[in-house]
Amino acid sequence: MSTATATPHARSQGSFPALPHPYRFLFIGLEPASLFLPFFLALLYPAWFQHQLIPSTGSAPPIGPREVMAIWQLGNCYGLLGLISSFVFRAVRDTLKDNPWAQERIVAASLSALAVADVRLPCLSRG
Repeated sequence: MSTATATPHARSQGSFPALPHPYRFLFIGLEPASLFLPFFLALLYPAWFQHQLIPSTGSAPPIGPREVMAIWQLGNCYGLLGLISSFVFRAVRDTLKDNPWAQERIVAASLSALAVADVRLPCLSRG
């Protein structure tokens, strides 16, 4: 039995087997950042954001308060997904350090939900 203890940094390096390093960077760092960008763009530039959803050759027509509210709600969805992606994976990593089976179950469920949303949208837009 070893009496050496690992430093907190060393423990955090290997404490998330459910999400190996390249995927950890993707789903804890890059994906939340890529979701916060449309959140802020929709909040600050709703007319431009709406025009980018279905681009046309002409200039963006002015939008009314109902359209602005709908774009802000869409932006909130982007922000919510970014927060969930960021906080859930970090909470799983920090809370379930010694339970890789539970980590894998929660991460798999979260990634499955994201995958369904990613696959469903292109299928619906082909119609």
